[in-house]
Amino acid sequence: MFGDAAELDKPIEEVYARTQNDEQNTVIAGEGLLSTLESYLDAGDVEKARKMFACHKDEAMEAIAQYNPDKHKITDRLDKKRLNQEDFETSKLPRAIQRGANQVGTFFMFGNPINLTLGNKPDEAEELADAFEKYKDYLDSIYFHESLYEARQITGAERECAKLYSLVKDEDGKVEVVCQVKSNGKNDTLYPLFNQYGKLMAFAFGYVTRNLENKFDEHFDVYTKKTIWKFKKPSAGTSVWNKEDKRENEFGKIPVIYYSHEVDWEGSQRRIDKLEWVDSKHSDTVEYFGDPYLLITADIADNRLADAREIGKVIVMDNENGVFKYVAPPDCKDLVKDEQDALKSSIEADTLTPDWSYKSIMGLGTLSGEAMRRANLPGYVKRTQFAVGVYNKLIRRDLNLVRDILCNYVYLKDSEMVRKLKKMKINFAYTDPFIGGIEDNSTEIATLVGAGAMSIHAAVEANRYIEDKQAEEERIWEERERMAIIEAKAKAAAAQSINTKE
Repeated sequence: MFGDAAELDKPIEEVYARTQNDEQNTVIAGEGLLSTLESYLDAGDVEKARKMFACHKDEAMEAIAQYNPDKHKITDRLDKKRLNQEDFETSKLPRAIQRGANQVGTFFMFGNPINLTLGNKPDEAEELADAFEKYKDYLDSIYFHESLYEARQITGAERECAKLYSLVKDEDGKVEVVCQVKSNGKNDTLYPLFNQYGKLMAFAFGYVTRNLENKFDEHFDVYTKKTIWKFKKPSAGTSVWNKEDKRENEFGKIPVIYYSHEVDWEGSQRRIDKLEWVDSKHSDTVEYFGDPYLLITADIADNRLADAREIGKVIVMDNENGVFKYVAPPDCKDLVKDEQDALKSSIEADTLTPDWSYKSIMGLGTLSGEAMRRANLPGYVKRTQFAVGVYNKLIRRDLNLVRDILCNYVYLKDSEMVRKLKKMKINFAYTDPFIGGIEDNSTEIATLVGAGAMSIHAAVEANRYIEDKQAEEERIWEERERMAIIEAKAKAAAAQSINTKE
């Protein structure tokens, strides 16, 4: 076995090599990798265990530096030396383009909460309605939609983050499930461990806390499907770890959702650096030449003129007579503006970020929801790219994990509720970030329903202005039944009237 004592000192590459190309040993590969990790942890050898995990902290910290305008390269620009004078303080003007691209990208995906529906057949859906409502209420109680938004925003800014579900005891001794978003920007170090088939086998967090002696303790927590380990270093600068806790994972699943993808401004950093450089140089030029210069000759200069060191600068010439005029700086502002606009538009195009500047938005005028969607097509392309490549499977895993938590912990003793929860087929859809007027929404729905391309149930689900969709659907059918009864009575009365006349 991979967990034998003789295996502990062998490189982990040897463990992978044994089964990497053997499809028949898929399960063995996963179990072997996990048993090796567990052997290290049980032996207290955290350093060996940690080397098994992947760690992308360096890439994350680089992204964080790009995301923070105060950390941009332009802020390190040197001041200009001047002979017998103080150094000229050059302009250092970073832009928050990375933040803007990230906020727009996050808005397109989760600006409105995702829409959850039951995918069961109508008769099953009616049976499972109460369980589905409890499920959605529980998502609200753990701030599921808010944490999903936060996770997307952090990942788009730092390249990775992780949602962790934990059992926490409050001051009254009550235990509740808490969802946290962990990231490098919050001083957490993330350690995912995948097998060669892309399955998450374990996850670990490294972090630091301050103790009662005002000293810092380093922690390393490891989560697997069955077990949770917690380690702490007794002192800094040592490789020794103390095992603080080892307990059963009551959720029955690794309670972590690991997000990882490129930043929202991927591929445009050099252009952003150039734009900040152009802005800063232009600011220096304005500083040098923005104020008017008065050119005069010595024969007409007197003490009524401002000193040359004051704002209204004066240049006194000795070789000419009778000169009194203002000197204008060379006009290159069009070249600067053209370069700024070209850089800005290319950055937006490369990052699939719509132009949401005030000037651009005002130029659109009053548009319907559909027109807004067309005008912001790049944002939808980017949303689809991330949805298909990353978020669809992560959201699916997150929703299933919450259901497992409900079955294995919250409703563990309620067998009927557990049965219903397991039977649910949960579907989700991204909600359009641009909600147009009710006429815009209702026209689209009415057209589809009238053409027989949408059911009443789907129409109610698609209507963005209905909060209690189940109750609304019931009211629609009640009204249809009532109208059918009224029409039947009217037809019966008309037929009776004809018969009477005859």
